[in-house]
Amino acid sequence: MPVLTVQNKQFTSGDLLPGGHTTPVPGNAFAQESAPLLAVPDPVNPGQYDNYKFLFWNVSGASNSGIHSTDTITIQIGTSNVSATAWYVKIGSNGPATGVWTYAFSETQDAFLTDIPIASVNPAAAWTPGSNKVETDSSVAPSGVDIFAENNISGEEFDLWLTFSGGTITGNKLHAVPNTGIWAAIAHYAEPEGEIIPGPFVEVWEEMQEIRDRLILVADPGPDDIWRIQKLLDKAQVEETIGMEDELTQVVSKLDRMTQVQMRGSLAAIKAQQVRLAAAEQMLEEKLRKMGK
Repeated sequence: MPVLTVQNKQFTSGDLLPGGHTTPVPGNAFAQESAPLLAVPDPVNPGQYDNYKFLFWNVSGASNSGIHSTDTITIQIGTSNVSATAWYVKIGSNGPATGVWTYAFSETQDAFLTDIPIASVNPAAAWTPGSNKVETDSSVAPSGVDIFAENNISGEEFDLWLTFSGGTITGNKLHAVPNTGIWAAIAHYAEPEGEIIPGPFVEVWEEMQEIRDRLILVADPGPDDIWRIQKLLDKAQVEETIGMEDELTQVVSKLDRMTQVQMRGSLAAIKAQQVRLAAAEQMLEEKLRKMGK
């Protein structure tokens, strides 16, 4: 039975805050979790409390893994253990008068990184390379600033921006109007999905590669080669249909909750399936034409 671990962490240190739980849950179930306002005893002033407000969830191991910005979420449990971290910030400090303060967050490590997530800024005068602050004062940026996130940090790909608060986001670009103050613009990163070969296609793919290698070395294929190719192609077409329907069901069911990394991974899987079928069809047609000569 999968285990759901929920914990609360403090921006940006990652120090654990009270609350959370570790609970066995049935596979393929749904678990609803909430991140309320936290009141934590002040260790310096007895009888007083520090208040923490919710920022975002980072979920891993679930069908809807990734970043979630709503304080209440429904986690889709699969067959693996799931970790869900609610990130909080201490209430009480004033935000900047002007400027955007940027941070890098690793979804994979569930931690803030020391890296500066900025690739470039327009206008360039609004940013000093190596600093996590971008100036928005109208004397420097009369039309505001465009902040472009690094596409890759330590092998992890850019996923999305979350800002607190303000700004307009388009892909990896964050635009802030003149004289605005954004106390936290968090660029989230995750391990790349890479090209995915779904389980049912591994056997077909490997055998197709073996036949392809043989056909390259042999001028005229034997009857058994053509028979095996036809059999594999038939099998691939059946499994492709099943796989595409399953992929479609998954995409439709969780599209609104998918991160950019998850979307790219799902798209890569679909394209890989299409490419493999097209390659198998081309191989079969070419060899049949040779046999017909």
